[in-house]
Amino acid sequence: MIFLISFHDGYSHITFQDLFLTPIYGLFIAALMMASRKSLCQNKGKIIPYFFPAFLTKVLGGIILGLIYQYYYKGAGDTFVYYTSGIFMKNIIFDHSFMTYFRCLWATYETCPPDLTGIMYQLYFFQGNSTYFIVKIASFFALLSFNTFLVMTLFFSTVSFLGTWLMFRLFTDLYPELTKKGFYAIFLAPSVIMWGGGILKDSISLCCLGLFFYAFVRLFMERKFTILNWTIFVFSFYVIYIVKVYIIACFIPAAMMYLLLRYNSNIKSQMTKIILQPFMILIALGSGFMIVTKISEGTQFNVANIQQTAYATASWINYSGSMWGERSSAYTLGDYDYSITGVIKKIPLAINVSLYRPYLWECASVTMFLGGIESLFFLLATLYVVYKIGVGSVIRLLILNPFISFCLFFSLTFALAVGMTSYNFGALSRYKVPMVPFYSLFLAFMFAFLERKNNARI
Repeated sequence: MIFLISFHDGYSHITFQDLFLTPIYGLFIAALMMASRKSLCQNKGKIIPYFFPAFLTKVLGGIILGLIYQYYYKGAGDTFVYYTSGIFMKNIIFDHSFMTYFRCLWATYETCPPDLTGIMYQLYFFQGNSTYFIVKIASFFALLSFNTFLVMTLFFSTVSFLGTWLMFRLFTDLYPELTKKGFYAIFLAPSVIMWGGGILKDSISLCCLGLFFYAFVRLFMERKFTILNWTIFVFSFYVIYIVKVYIIACFIPAAMMYLLLRYNSNIKSQMTKIILQPFMILIALGSGFMIVTKISEGTQFNVANIQQTAYATASWINYSGSMWGERSSAYTLGDYDYSITGVIKKIPLAINVSLYRPYLWECASVTMFLGGIESLFFLLATLYVVYKIGVGSVIRLLILNPFISFCLFFSLTFALAVGMTSYNFGALSRYKVPMVPFYSLFLAFMFAFLERKNNARI
């Protein structure tokens, strides 16, 4: 009988200890970040002014999320389950021994040794490898934070910041003229601020996606085969695979396309580039699909199981939403038809719901309203740039710039995946976080092109 370390509905996880320790830890971490600023910025004066605002945005976003869950949702939510589970794990050191704690770190639900089941089966999140991975991280931070919720949030926010900062630094290396727009796109989207810094899977997955993208470009495009880059690549891939494998499933085909189109763009002959480009895209997508099929083998996100996974996820979220009184946050794409034909018909609806919904009149909570503002901005910005630039010019930009193609392709495939399987705006606002910076970067390029176009007319 598994005992759920519960949501503690109505219980206050934020105490006077938080009020006392959080400013102290916050100042210490901020001082550490500022001391590391030059190395993290690689002494590039152009991005140094963005460093502390980016860090502060992450930290404040994580703290605000914790306050919302505590005082708006009355102490309910995954973030507090991770928090209490982390404390439970940390206490194993003192209630048993460090060796027992170490063995628990490597235990899984399927292979748990009999002498540990009495301990580990008290953790509800022990059942899933992805959730238990976050609990293990939380247990380490619980030890450092003296069980203080907001201090633990600071640690998660800082980890998330480091990964996204490397992504931002890479972007400014590639396109230094778009530094300010890149900062807005990567750090200031409401869903990234809200969900990208708390005690959640999303903070870790966003960090590691940034690291993975950084290492991928450094290794396979710039050919900087250093031990550090390989370490970042392997580590971030492993963490994403454990926590949210579907991010890898969407990222790899897009990255393969980016890689081959980047090589194709180096060909001097314009005619050769035009002829080879369709073949490059097909090769990239085909090889990406094969890689994804292999790495997702045996998981619920395997291509062969995706229809059943989508149906099960949609059914569960709608059921749990009705149990918790959140039916108003549910959405539908029509009948549950997950045949090939049914999925193809739902592609526009799934992409639309991920990028441009909830509409403001569909918002039933504070967090949904923030997501609604972001979705409205995406919708209006997309319509504006397409109208001003023209469909033909947008397509031409996608052909000429592999990075823009990568951002849009990854965004659309990710939007399709999460839109097809979430069926709840609350869940969707979290699931789509890894996509948001890339779609924002796509829009940033469109606005930059429009500015150049307007300046040329003056």
